[in-house]
Amino acid sequence: MGQIRLNIVGDCTIEVDGRCLTPTSTHMFALVLLLSIERHFHFSRSELQALLFGEDTAPRLVSHRLRQLLYRLRQLGVEVDDRPSGISLNGVEVTDPLSRMRERSRETRARLDQGAIAVLPSYSPKLSSGFSDWLDRTKDSLTGQIRSLLLGDLRALRASHDWSHLSSAACTAQVLDPWNEEIAIARAEALEMLGRRTEALTVLDLFRDGSDGGRVASAESRHLKARILRSPVVRREGILRGRAVCMSSLENEWHRSSVGGARLSVLVGVAGLGKTRAANDFAAMLALGSGRVIYYRCDRQSQLSPLSLFSHLLPELRAMRGSLGAAPQYVGTLDLLRPTLEAAPSTMPLGLTIEILRAELQAALVDMLEAVSSEQRILLVVDDAHFLDSASCATLQTLSTSVNSAALLVLACCRPGGSTQFLLERGERSASHVLAPLGEEDSQQLFREFVADRPVNEQEVNWCVNQAAGNPFYLRALAQHHVNASGNRTPPVDVHSLAASS
Repeated sequence: MGQIRLNIVGDCTIEVDGRCLTPTSTHMFALVLLLSIERHFHFSRSELQALLFGEDTAPRLVSHRLRQLLYRLRQLGVEVDDRPSGISLNGVEVTDPLSRMRERSRETRARLDQGAIAVLPSYSPKLSSGFSDWLDRTKDSLTGQIRSLLLGDLRALRASHDWSHLSSAACTAQVLDPWNEEIAIARAEALEMLGRRTEALTVLDLFRDGSDGGRVASAESRHLKARILRSPVVRREGILRGRAVCMSSLENEWHRSSVGGARLSVLVGVAGLGKTRAANDFAAMLALGSGRVIYYRCDRQSQLSPLSLFSHLLPELRAMRGSLGAAPQYVGTLDLLRPTLEAAPSTMPLGLTIEILRAELQAALVDMLEAVSSEQRILLVVDDAHFLDSASCATLQTLSTSVNSAALLVLACCRPGGSTQFLLERGERSASHVLAPLGEEDSQQLFREFVADRPVNEQEVNWCVNQAAGNPFYLRALAQHHVNASGNRTPPVDVHSLAASS
């Protein structure tokens, strides 16, 4: 059985049983290309003669030349089925022309240049008009498959929040499909998430100006430009590694938050595992979408102030569009929590117990969140939620369990223990995500990113990875200290000290 390997993406050669065939062998290269690409089709002799030699050549001459080509092909070790019904390859293993590209990782494909994704680059033999037409159709078909492969890469890289490779992959894909809006939006979004705002806006402007005078550009690309202009994104160095499953779960929770009431998602992990980084990356992505992001970071003082979370948020909620739709009867109740500048000092109504007042405050807060989220979905990020006071925790539980129409997702980041157990109570609209330590491969790649400015040896990398035990914060701290590769070594820093001082 012969074997044919088509190296026709980024290259223009064909391997026939280990022998390299190039376009300099004009007719043999074209014959093998035809029979390999159309290996499930039987060509008649007249069809092959017309494709390879044209229709104006003397019939006897082209018949002889075709017999000679088939004879030479058999000498190369390729069996040809030559029957009255047609000519085709017989039992020959043909390697998919895109196999080498599919074997590469997404990250490698993202860095391919224009020449590496071109199908049969510079190949335009002067054989016949029929062959030229077939060649154009074949190139278009393979280019379409490459485009589909790269679009799949874009979606996977975006889901894993790998903005650096997403930017490169989108740039590569734009070579094949410059006026594809999905590609332009992905590239602009990745550039913005990398802190390269000017480049992101330029990508959108070029797409708008070049896509049929802007008529192809949809509202999505125009809205993205507006959101980029008004939504500052703090650049995060490196790739968010090992959190693809977590980010996918959060995106699913976000999509479900549009109906059915407020939802609660809790990220749980020990200090330094990257809870804040994951929440910030997720929030930054939503800020470029249709959501409104509100941040609150707890501290030890938060535990001493009942409803500290909502006391802090109330001025921002009152300033949001839609707050005028809140029920008027709750105005005085909310003034008890956080009076407005115009409001007269509020006093607790006589005869109300603490339990009744707390229930009234919870109802007022739920009503306010329903009103403001009716205009725009909200993501509320509560960092260091293990410091949250019990009244705020109870209100978050009420939001995720009571019947309400708030289009809200609360993302609470906390360490195990303490008030965390209260937040982790299961419910139909609540979910928890326990962050595990990074795996060895992710840890090694992350460490190499941290020390990209200096050479390191494998021994140093392995030692630091083992010491960090999958903790990104500790891994970064180790990378910032030069570790001698020889002799006895002790950790230059202690992870608990680092976590306490950060």
